[in-house]
Amino acid sequence: MQIETFRNMSIYDKALDLCFASYQFIEKHQNQIAMEDAFKIRRMVTRIPVKIATAIGQNNMKLRFKRLNEAKIELQNFEQMLDKIHKKVEKIYEYGFEVDYYSGELMRLMNGYFGWLKRNYKE
Repeated sequence: MQIETFRNMSIYDKALDLCFASYQFIEKHQNQIAMEDAFKIRRMVTRIPVKIATAIGQNNMKLRFKRLNEAKIELQNFEQMLDKIHKKVEKIYEYGFEVDYYSGELMRLMNGYFGWLKRNYKE
């Protein structure tokens, strides 16, 4: 049995890209985003790659699905938080496309990974 490493998975790479893009977004607009919101975003976005890495390292499929679901919920909460910020400050919206792109791409990859796991690993 071969153990998968999270560093080789594109889903983990996209989660890191989302993390970096979010940090750059906050850095560019730190005057317009409240400190509390910035801390929440940073906390949410850093949890996503950690949960994905722990999921990929799991041998138990039930725990792997559980960790991936936690990462997916964290991503959905992150997207909701971004929508709130976009509504508060409309000028920021045009600069958040990179973050939105990575967020959508990561969600598609997570859904695809769930499907791949269901097809290839049966208990």
